[in-house]
Amino acid sequence: MTHYLLEFPVILRDGVGVSKVVGPEGILFTTQVAIRPDQRIGGSFGLEPEADGATLQVDFQAVVQEVRALPEPGLVMVHARFEHLALVAQPPPSASLAH
Repeated sequence: MTHYLLEFPVILRDGVGVSKVVGPEGILFTTQVAIRPDQRIGGSFGLEPEADGATLQVDFQAVVQEVRALPEPGLVMVHARFEHLALVAQPPPSASLAH
């Protein structure tokens, strides 16, 4: 299975996190949001802008496989398995101002 070591903000319904590893089947991220194993979560993360300035956003639904406490108080590492992914292209800022 292919995994990518990527750090970017992960926007969750109840807060934020930072990705550590992303692959076609799931995501590993840190957060201070209270999350438990087997919980269904939803969120999104953005990918680097394309040459035309558009940003690709990935919306996801996932099931938490594992939650592990980290040394920093309140911080946890979450491994979640994707159930659904949707790729959404966000236009570049100048395109949205042109209308």
